[in-house]
Amino acid sequence: MENIFEVAKYFLSLGQMNHKKLQKLCYYAQAWFLALTGMRLMNTWFEAWAHGPVSPELWHRYKDWGGLLISSYEGTPNFNSSQTYEFLDKIYQLYGHYSGDQLEQLTHGELPWINARKNYPQGAICTNTISESDM
Repeated sequence: MENIFEVAKYFLSLGQMNHKKLQKLCYYAQAWFLALTGMRLMNTWFEAWAHGPVSPELWHRYKDWGGLLISSYEGTPNFNSSQTYEFLDKIYQLYGHYSGDQLEQLTHGELPWINARKNYPQGAICTNTISESDM
């Protein structure tokens, strides 16, 4: 299982992005890996926050950036499997051209986020964990 901070570093090595986009790319990496393999890619969970799926530990790491672009990361992340690079490249090919706001809208239309936020009004604070079986 990979460390979410290493996955985030890899996405940041592909270009600058805001925190929202970084969160959603990491979420989609986890969701697709679960869907394709039945296993978790990273050692984290995602909660159904008002602006889409969020890993609380990743949020704490980058919260001071707010909506600003996070500097790109230079270096090589440390992954347990060399296949992780190829997998993350595919996720970036699928979602990297979207903005953070566009990725937020995508997640808002998908069942994992919707199911985790049942009975919460739009914009309300919610820390319910998104079900990995829904992902």
